[in-house]
Amino acid sequence: MAENEWATGLPEDVTTILTQLRDMEEAMLEKPKSINKGDDIAARLDRRGLGDHFNIVPGTEMVKCHPILLVAVGSKDKAEIRIFQAIEHIHNCSGITTTILFWAGTWDTGAWMEHANSFKNVKVLLKLFYSEPIRLK
Repeated sequence: MAENEWATGLPEDVTTILTQLRDMEEAMLEKPKSINKGDDIAARLDRRGLGDHFNIVPGTEMVKCHPILLVAVGSKDKAEIRIFQAIEHIHNCSGITTTILFWAGTWDTGAWMEHANSFKNVKVLLKLFYSEPIRLK
């Protein structure tokens, strides 16, 4: 896949979010335990005010649906649980959420393959910590 081919057809906001995530990853190198739990990662995103521009899972109760969902998967989380939460979100925000970005310290390819068909009509990216994003769907 050519460089940035994963970005084809994605909202411009996704590129901005990815830049912010890279900046956060630099700071996380100093505190490796800060990436253990998705809840802690989501709270950090929320403190930066990023939850105003996209939805975050896990997170606080959703006020409104946004076109972008960021799913934080900590290095000690079960990725399949976060995948289920993303599926629930796209059912609740059907027709509004069009892009899902998994930001992950760990991933479960088997779980993804088992549930990938649940992500109809949305684009899905996986951004493992300290690596470039890849397009899953």
